[in-house]
Amino acid sequence: INIVSPSKKVPIKVIPTDIEDIEFGKAIESITTSINDITVYGDQDVLDEMNYLPVEIDVSGLNKDKDYEVIISKPSGIRDLSDTNIKVNIKVGEEITREISDVTIETVNLSSEYKAVAVGANSSKTSVVIKGTKSVVDAIDDSMITAQVNLDGYGEGEYEVEVVVNGEENKAIYTPKTTKIKVKISKK
Repeated sequence: INIVSPSKKVPIKVIPTDIEDIEFGKAIESITTSINDITVYGDQDVLDEMNYLPVEIDVSGLNKDKDYEVIISKPSGIRDLSDTNIKVNIKVGEEITREISDVTIETVNLSSEYKAVAVGANSSKTSVVIKGTKSVVDAIDDSMITAQVNLDGYGEGEYEVEVVVNGEENKAIYTPKTTKIKVKISKK
């Protein structure tokens, strides 16, 4: 009998949670881990979809450099991990802000039978305020930021919807200057 246990080596991605609750004036400068990659064992279809293993760390109240010992939880569909815990070092620095203008607001999850247009002047773009340490903020460019409105479940009509901004750099905080826009949805 040949027993096969599909596996895949993936990078570990530390995701700081409650980052907006770090002490005022402080921001995450860097995140380092005791291991960079981990081998995951599980169903092949789950492994095919996995590009990294997320490790969440609550950083609320953080005000100085800190070491964390984290037990790695197995995602759904994963039977085993080559490592079960990890040491994470987070360095803190002084916070700065920078503004990026003209970030296009995209619509997501709109049914294919509809089209949506922004209503009002300048409502298809927003400025985004980025907060983080100087080295983190300076490394961010426009292509690393997305602004979206989720239109899942919306039909024909005019609606005021919330603008959500995300960025590739998870050591920074992103805040849209435009928090809501009006959209008009009609049949194609």
